[in-house]
Amino acid sequence: MGTSKALPFSVEEFQTRLANVRSEMKRRDLNALLLFNPENIYYLTGYASLSYFVYQSLLVTHDAPPLMIGRLLIEKTYRENTWSEAIRPYTDTDDPIQVTAAAVTDAKVGGGRIGIEESSGYLNVQQHRKLVDLLPQAKLVDGSGVVEGHRLVKSPAEIDYIREAARLSDLGIEAAVNAIKEGVTEDQVAAVLYHEMIRHGCEYFSLPLLIGSGPRSWGSFSTWAGRRIQRGDAILLETFGTVKRYSAALETSVILGEATREQARGFEAVTAGIQAAIAAVKPAATAHDVDAALQGSFNRRIAILEPSDLGRAAPFFEPNHADLLLPNIRPVHADLVNNLLRGYRVVRARRNLQNEMRHHGDIDRLLARAVNDHDFLAVNRCLQLAAGRPHHFHALEVEIL
Repeated sequence: MGTSKALPFSVEEFQTRLANVRSEMKRRDLNALLLFNPENIYYLTGYASLSYFVYQSLLVTHDAPPLMIGRLLIEKTYRENTWSEAIRPYTDTDDPIQVTAAAVTDAKVGGGRIGIEESSGYLNVQQHRKLVDLLPQAKLVDGSGVVEGHRLVKSPAEIDYIREAARLSDLGIEAAVNAIKEGVTEDQVAAVLYHEMIRHGCEYFSLPLLIGSGPRSWGSFSTWAGRRIQRGDAILLETFGTVKRYSAALETSVILGEATREQARGFEAVTAGIQAAIAAVKPAATAHDVDAALQGSFNRRIAILEPSDLGRAAPFFEPNHADLLLPNIRPVHADLVNNLLRGYRVVRARRNLQNEMRHHGDIDRLLARAVNDHDFLAVNRCLQLAAGRPHHFHALEVEIL
């Protein structure tokens, strides 16, 4: 392998990841593992590309570098951008499942137990059935989760990427909020948000940025649609800052004009819920404990809530980003990056347009690092990085264009 490659992680870190996966394979009595999720392929090789829209797979064995099965078109890119370089390309006239089966046979594991990512959205039923038919001597079993269990605990380099992604999300939200005025279109706000994040180093996004105003603000996954923002509108903004395929989601809501009593109550409820959740993050606490603190705080203040996403790991990689739901009994611990909260939407407003054009970080989705007692302040530092600034509630003046 050449030494000039700009790998996202050191070769040693990749090798440690591979060793951990092989240990789990051994525990499950697997001779080989076929991976299809692009997140897991990236985690073990460093390969990041939009090529996941066609068939690709990574063959992991106990005694050879991970072997990529992918289109001939990506061969050069794969060799130049991964530490392992091993690839078995197929042409567009080849049957990729036959190529995969041949690779398994050549690796001398065709008669063993082979784990298949059955939960992957990148392997369809027809392909799975054909693999079974082409490998009659093998025992194909479910290999889902072999990699994800190790991905949950982030390395220092991963956390650095997530912190930077959160910073980019914060910059984008601040710019978008500053662009919101009566008469501006959702498209114009989206353009500002994209420009601000990309010019500061954001890579291609894990998802399209979400912007919905007025009646569209409460719809799930609303993207910009040309609507002109009006006085009294609620505007929902969500960004996905992305660095080396690590994504930090940041969501906030803005009111253009005076906030209603219900909106003000919502803001107060979410602020208190965030504080209660943070206070509950401590060694040996489970996701259930933190969620109970959050829900208890909400229930004392407001009756209508959205489901909590507590326990969902930080978004990662491409549009499916395979969020990892943690069991409620799993303890939080050092280097575990989670969404603390996704509850009643924070309604944020602002005043003093001339002097206080600053994003105050009123968000209903925060990233936190659960750490041990002597480093507990790192939670707040990470939250501040993701949220940008302390929570405040202001009113946004209306400026007629």
